[in-house]
Amino acid sequence: MKKVLILLVVNIFLVLVQGSFLRELIGAVLMPNLVIAFAFAFFFADREYLALTSAFIGGLLLDLFGFSIIGFSSLIIIASLIFFKFVKQYLFRGWVANLILVFLTQILYANILSGFSQTGHQLLYTGLTTLIFSILFLLINEKVLSYFKKSGYLS
Repeated sequence: MKKVLILLVVNIFLVLVQGSFLRELIGAVLMPNLVIAFAFAFFFADREYLALTSAFIGGLLLDLFGFSIIGFSSLIIIASLIFFKFVKQYLFRGWVANLILVFLTQILYANILSGFSQTGHQLLYTGLTTLIFSILFLLINEKVLSYFKKSGYLS
């Protein structure tokens, strides 16, 4: 239950940052999806349950704070995670496959929500920035978890 509450608080923060001032800070063309990046950070660390839970919570929050059908973002992100878990398990392994999967998920998500109206370079830039943020979230997650393990909070 603690994990779900922590994921809820972190995803609320990410959705608020993404929806409020990140577009003005880095531009509309480079706009990453922080919820996808955060979910894939757990996916990279082989924590599929946390990735799926974070994707569900974050997707619902994206829909609630945005103007989309409630549950649609969660459906897209979770379906991508499940599909790419299959791809990672049976077809391709390694970091290159992980990086390509994040990039493709962001392109798929942006295309579906925009009604396939975005141009190629916009999708390329948003995919790359989402990929960069997912790597940053992975590094942050590893540092935080290693600190708590050293302190004795996690066993």
